[in-house]
Amino acid sequence: MNIKVDYIPLNDCKDRFLYQINSRNLSYGVYNEETKGFVGIRNKFGENYLFTEYHYDIGSPCGTVFPKKELIKIPDDFSPYSTLEVIDDKSKRPIKFDKPIFEGGKGWFYKDTGESDKNISPISIENDKLFEFLKATENKE
Repeated sequence: MNIKVDYIPLNDCKDRFLYQINSRNLSYGVYNEETKGFVGIRNKFGENYLFTEYHYDIGSPCGTVFPKKELIKIPDDFSPYSTLEVIDDKSKRPIKFDKPIFEGGKGWFYKDTGESDKNISPISIENDKLFEFLKATENKE
């Protein structure tokens, strides 16, 4: 049985625009063309946080978003990512993850020098500006 679902196709979605969407966990999401995902506010176990779900057209099993309505473009100075950066909790230096050491990778390493350190303690810098923007927008709708 084929069930027709009306939604905005992936190729018609505009980068950095807020959409009303149908998905597993989100009602609204900002489309990020690079990731083919929509960043929105998810509530789980009483906690609200930014979360990304991906456009249906990318396919199973990750494609869960059906964009229904284009709303507004987010301001140019906003990042369309849920996390702005990952830093080491102790040194506050930006870090990045390669692949696990046991697979021949570096694991976590410092972005500025490329050196790895088994004592790196990663923490995410959340995108509070986008969170507040989405919260205010959702409250208006």
